[in-house]
Amino acid sequence: MADAPAVSIVVLSYDRPEELAQALASVVAQTVRDREILVVDQPSPTSERIAAVVAAQPEARLISTSGNLGFAGGINVAWRAARGRFVYLSEDDIILANDCVERLAAFAEREPDCGMCAGPIFDRADGRILSAGGEVTLRGVFRATLRGRGERDTGQFAEPADVAWLPAGAALARRDVLERLGGFRDEFFMYLEDVEIALRIRALGLRVRYVPGAAVQHSPARGGAAPPPDVEFHKLKNLYTLYALHAPARAWPAFVARYGVMEGLRSLGRSRERAWLHLRAWGWVLLRLPRLLGERRVLRRTARAARGER
Repeated sequence: MADAPAVSIVVLSYDRPEELAQALASVVAQTVRDREILVVDQPSPTSERIAAVVAAQPEARLISTSGNLGFAGGINVAWRAARGRFVYLSEDDIILANDCVERLAAFAEREPDCGMCAGPIFDRADGRILSAGGEVTLRGVFRATLRGRGERDTGQFAEPADVAWLPAGAALARRDVLERLGGFRDEFFMYLEDVEIALRIRALGLRVRYVPGAAVQHSPARGGAAPPPDVEFHKLKNLYTLYALHAPARAWPAFVARYGVMEGLRSLGRSRERAWLHLRAWGWVLLRLPRLLGERRVLRRTARAARGER
């Protein structure tokens, strides 16, 4: 692209104008200068106030979506509108250290096999580590953990490291990699979309990297009510979809026994609503299983080719 910036910094916004004002101020204060700033707002009762927050920062450009696309869909709108060679993905509750994006872009420039990278995420309230990159296990029991979560920072994550996944609300990706992958899976809406895209990045033979020093602060939600049914539905069907696409076949019997049969029986004992969500999520995946298995075969071939195997 003619006159394209080196980095596009995109911020996903939804119904938090006060938080957005602080997040956007930290974006404008970034030391990287060859950049553009995009804010993608998904419609909410505070969209007019959000538009005013963005208008107060002349460098920022507002993009409004026609509906709530969730994290995955909203971020896809953002990076597709971006022009930079690198795209920094952020949200309205993330405060960036002034040199965060510059550090990540410089790191990715030095390491061309780095498909996505991110620095440490700290809890804005107590300063503890929320993430130093994540690990994931796709066996009979699913585990996706974040290194250092809840720990004080004592320098234990002072070196770059390969990780399995990164929270995508505070990460830098190569635009050409996002284009090659088609971005996040729109149907994931929210939950596990960052784990899933990281697995596809690694299937290309690229690395997902933790970069010390490129710090951000996050204000995570504190307790509260259970997630609404639609959100719970996405959590369930995204987990099942993740296994259909990426888990080794030998893990499927134990996974289905645990999350299909046993969880189904537990759901019946809890409430009809929970049981219906469980059945709805499995039904969603089973209806799309032929397509998902076709995508799985492509991913497996891509991973073998990246390793130089036949």
